[in-house]
Amino acid sequence: MLEVFNNLFMSIAEQMGVRLANTAYSVNIKERLDFSCALFDEPGRLIANAPHMPVHLGSMGESVQEILRRRTTTMRRGDVFVLNAPYAGGTHLPDVTVVMPVFIAGSKQPTFFVAARGHHPDIGGSTPGSMPANSTHIEEEGVLLDNVQLVANRVFLEAEMRQLLTSGKYPARNVEQNLADLR
Repeated sequence: MLEVFNNLFMSIAEQMGVRLANTAYSVNIKERLDFSCALFDEPGRLIANAPHMPVHLGSMGESVQEILRRRTTTMRRGDVFVLNAPYAGGTHLPDVTVVMPVFIAGSKQPTFFVAARGHHPDIGGSTPGSMPANSTHIEEEGVLLDNVQLVANRVFLEAEMRQLLTSGKYPARNVEQNLADLR
């Protein structure tokens, strides 16, 4: 039974990756396959991951746990959250993590989580590519997404994300691409 469930969960993560690659807009995600997809249990521990980019997976559970810690009383069926904060399990700002709680019928709390982390070509910052070597402050690396609601009740919060991605001293340069990949 362990092997059956292992393969089932791995298959879910792999299919998440296929769907992400097929629907992404940016070259980084669509062609370079610079992303990872995984499933997490109720407390946010890794259950299974697809063999995408292993470097993303080391801290992705911390990102899921941070969303859970800060949203546990407010998350509802149909909600999705996004973050890239290195203080909350993120790697660097271009690696944006999308976390979705999954509710089993009748449950009031999420039973498990699915998450995907993809490398966006540009998330803002003082230089294109969002990774200037001479940064002295996080805003120089791009737009910080720290526990942001991306979808509420199955509705993509495009206006709110657009406003966030175009705000700050160094906004994202290709917001349409960022939104397309997040969508």
